[in-house]
Amino acid sequence: MKKLLLLLFTVIIFIACEKKPQRYFAESTEIETLKAGIKAYESGDWDTWKSHFADTAKIFVNSIKPITAEKD
Repeated sequence: MKKLLLLLFTVIIFIACEKKPQRYFAESTEIETLKAGIKAYESGDWDTWKSHFADTAKIFVNSIKPITAEKD
């Protein structure tokens, strides 16, 4: 029984210590998009900054008709 528990413990530790693949790198498309967004925000280029976001949100203000961010 002790050997079985020791074997189980060893397997659990081996699985927990397994190397996981790196998700993000120093140079990737996600990081470049983020850097471009920060640069556009700091320079006040709002059209470029807004181009990094999808216009899928619907905002309802006391109405059943949605408005967009472009509408005043």
